[in-house]
Amino acid sequence: MIFGKKLPVIFSVLLVFPFLSFSQDHVGSGRALQLDGVDDYVNLGNIYDNVTLPVTVSAWVKLDPSMPTQIAPIFVSQDNSALYNGFWLGVSATTVFMEYGDGFGENNPAYRRGKSVAVSIANNQWVHVCGVMRSAFDISIYINGISFGGSPTGDSYNPMSSNFPSDVAKIGYLYTNGVTHHLKGMIDEVRVWNRSLSQTEVRDGMCKKLKGNETGLIGYWTFDETTGSFCDDASPNNYSGSAGGSQRVFSGAPVGDESAYLYPGSWTGNSVSLTNGTDKLQVNNIQGFPTGVHVYAVNDLPSQTSGLPAGKFDKPYMGVFAGTIGNTGTFDAAYYDNNVLVCQGMQRRDNSVSSWSDQPLTGILKSTEIMKVPCCVPLDVDLGVDQNLCDVASCTLQAPSQFSGMDFLWSNGATTPSITVSAPGDYWLKVGDCTLSRDTVSVDFQRSPSPFSLGQDEKLCAMNARFLSPFTTPPAGYDFTWQDGSKNQGMLVMDFGKYWLKVTNICGSVSDTVTFSEIPKTNITVDLGDDVRICDQGSTTLSLPADFANKTILWSTGSSATSIVVSQSKSYAVKVSDACASDADTVAVTFLQSPPVFSFGDDEVICHVKQQKLRPVKDPRGLQFEWQDGSTDSTFVVQDFGEYWVKVSNVCGTTYDNIRINKLNVNKDKIPNVITPGNDLLNENFVVEPGLLGSRLTVFNRWGERVYDNPDYQNNWNGDSLSSGVYFYILQSNCIGQVKGNVSLVKGD
Repeated sequence: MIFGKKLPVIFSVLLVFPFLSFSQDHVGSGRALQLDGVDDYVNLGNIYDNVTLPVTVSAWVKLDPSMPTQIAPIFVSQDNSALYNGFWLGVSATTVFMEYGDGFGENNPAYRRGKSVAVSIANNQWVHVCGVMRSAFDISIYINGISFGGSPTGDSYNPMSSNFPSDVAKIGYLYTNGVTHHLKGMIDEVRVWNRSLSQTEVRDGMCKKLKGNETGLIGYWTFDETTGSFCDDASPNNYSGSAGGSQRVFSGAPVGDESAYLYPGSWTGNSVSLTNGTDKLQVNNIQGFPTGVHVYAVNDLPSQTSGLPAGKFDKPYMGVFAGTIGNTGTFDAAYYDNNVLVCQGMQRRDNSVSSWSDQPLTGILKSTEIMKVPCCVPLDVDLGVDQNLCDVASCTLQAPSQFSGMDFLWSNGATTPSITVSAPGDYWLKVGDCTLSRDTVSVDFQRSPSPFSLGQDEKLCAMNARFLSPFTTPPAGYDFTWQDGSKNQGMLVMDFGKYWLKVTNICGSVSDTVTFSEIPKTNITVDLGDDVRICDQGSTTLSLPADFANKTILWSTGSSATSIVVSQSKSYAVKVSDACASDADTVAVTFLQSPPVFSFGDDEVICHVKQQKLRPVKDPRGLQFEWQDGSTDSTFVVQDFGEYWVKVSNVCGTTYDNIRINKLNVNKDKIPNVITPGNDLLNENFVVEPGLLGSRLTVFNRWGERVYDNPDYQNNWNGDSLSSGVYFYILQSNCIGQVKGNVSLVKGD
């Protein structure tokens, strides 16, 4: 019998990384992780235990020049210790591969499925790798936006198995077949999707950052933290991880806020450009047969500005990536501001380079980032201090009066001296033709805190802990003060009492109070008795005491009566409760049938014992067996003559049967030596004992001629048309072997 008693409620404090503050660099590709190839990796914890195909994994990687030719893992959804399970994407100097495991074994290709592409990945260069796994037979590998054919790996026909809750997901780490592999080099922009991305989607997101709310995105690690081991997941799942001793470095991956690209069959007559506001970067004269060229824009000032002329540069800046394998592909670039070619373009190879330099925008190899230096004298434009506005729908931003009559361009495209805005954000005004002649003001529209409720006052039998949190997502700028002086957005309440919260922002404050009072307790004890076994009946009744009729009753069957009639073998539970107390109990009811009556058949008399299996019942479940030799299996193998019996029993009774298998002894002297067909009707046929039926009978005349032959003799030979005389026979059977003799055939007149 199982008693259902009320257990104490235990609460733990869940620490969630997003509530912590980390310094991050989100400009362009920001920061990347540098892994040492020895023991560095990112531990993401126990995630992705219920992921099914399709999946997509992508990342920017830069292999260290000293990276061995072994596997460099990018992403692994499970540890893969002892079993192939989950999915993984990896590279080496000569290969890109993506595989999944079915969870049935390791060190055997029969338990995994994937695709491998033989391609030379140059060390010390940033390469974009993407694996799209739609099914076991539909896998695409993209390198720098190009789909490579590749060859299947593994032989499993089973679906992917990802439900391994003891395993953890990792970046830069793979354990398989007893060997641990670490990535040596840099990694950035690791993304995981629970859908298959098309080639267009791969190229669309290759050189620009995601917002984090894209459809199907289940993991997004930018590694933009400037220090520490924490790795934020920008996807809705918030699967943040720890990078251990990995180093934070400026990322050289070609990633911006916006991007455009072109993958033509031929570059003859083709160019690619990106327009971002009044800025435009055009790439032409593309040489060296790059398969595709991406242009991207970063809508911020660079994190490293060494070499840039002070006061003569402004956001955005632009970048170019020629998607080739190896150090091939050159191009020319032209930077325009308001359709006017800029006077100077400061360059660096990528975001990892600390210093910019003035270089020609021609014959550029592989990649570059360009900062424009306009040919203008900036004006001192001042829109005033940032504005925080309360309970108003809009406000007017006005150009300084000293610039009356000049050309205006606002961030929303307006060209008037003033604009009316109704949405929070940063608004800039450009005066005249110089991009540096502008100022930005931040406008924030806020409302006084909305009235909220901590809930109704309650009278309770027991104070179950609860979390008071009136706002699912409170607006920015709210300040919280609870009755105990705490400042959290919510409060864990574990005791009776009065609780209040005051919510304040720059526009005002609101508050609310809730009280939890205690009700005296009562006791309820439920006992359904011992577990029961019912023999040869179709149902039984489970009952509660009559004084429970005025309480709330709930059986596991859904009934609320004081008794129920049950007819199935299983456990039945009941809970009895009133306003302040409850108790529960469970009883197991088993319906049994007496053992079935069975028969081994009639006793047998045979020449030889053929091995056979005695099986008294088809379904042995719940039954016990006792054979004549003391064995207890549900079957018995007969291999010799003798008597065999079995008792079949359970708690409801016992059945029994036996069978004797005796050896057939044949008397050869009883084989007839004379038959008289048609004489007295008493000795018509050549008759042998029953044990010899089915033997082969061959009869010869005195000249040795065969006159009769029957391989399955059934006492049916009477000489037929033969004349009277002496005949010779050979009788063959398993019982007597071969017997020779003679028989006189005497026919009546």
